[in-house]
Amino acid sequence: MCKDLSTVEKNAIIFLCETWTVQTKSLPLFPSKDHFVVHADKHTKGRPFGGLEIYVSRHLQAQERSKSPHHIVVDVGSTSVIGVYYRPNLDLDEIITDLALATSSCGHQDEIVLCGDFNLHHGTREFEELEEFLDSCGISLRSDPNVSTFFHHAGRSTPDHLFASRTIEMPSCRVGNLHASDHEPITAVFKVARKMESFAFTKTTLGRIDIAQLESRLDQISANISPSAWISQCSAAVQNSRKIVRPRKDKKKPWYDEFFADCAFVFPRMFGLRTTNASRGYVPAEPNSII
Repeated sequence: MCKDLSTVEKNAIIFLCETWTVQTKSLPLFPSKDHFVVHADKHTKGRPFGGLEIYVSRHLQAQERSKSPHHIVVDVGSTSVIGVYYRPNLDLDEIITDLALATSSCGHQDEIVLCGDFNLHHGTREFEELEEFLDSCGISLRSDPNVSTFFHHAGRSTPDHLFASRTIEMPSCRVGNLHASDHEPITAVFKVARKMESFAFTKTTLGRIDIAQLESRLDQISANISPSAWISQCSAAVQNSRKIVRPRKDKKKPWYDEFFADCAFVFPRMFGLRTTNASRGYVPAEPNSII
């Protein structure tokens, strides 16, 4: 595993596949991000197999759309991200069927990023059929199939790939050099708009809050809930901790507005100027018209 997780955590979206992490031992690697997971399975004997995790910056307000033992789909702003793992020798028809389900579940059909360990290699008939299917969805290969991502005692290969919709601008897509496992990561840079819906927290004037009561209500919120449920319960805690403030009395003269205030300020000064000029023997002529 990578010794310095901050190297990975700085990315807005992180996908991990073949994690081998079962539900009883599952803990998020990056607690500051939204976490979406497909737990690994395990037979009575032997090590676990499979397992998928996606971490997304909370500022992007990601939402899970679909998952299976082979894929997980998350909407991130205006883009849908699909992470996959297909074990070696899995029938191609099963892969295509699973990908069809994943792509149809995306909330943004025009902007899809698909990545993971396909265990299919460029130049084979299976890979060509995979590309044909994805091409029908408007998705094309962006990673370099000639750069190795898997290093083992018998050599090296490229079972990991990244695909994306042709409409997505992707300035760079390259294989990293973390040495965290026998697979090196694929790192891509692309533009994504934030979620169009308003953020759950909005700036409002609530009046006075009973801090002690708010602290007590926040302590009662469970940590093992989804981010959206956590936000809703926090908002409810704030609303229910408001102090009852006695309303102010209505104005005695509701008709007294800025116009009358200006009149009260200007008219006495105008009258004082007229009387001063009259005392000096000067009386202004009557105006021909009044506007």
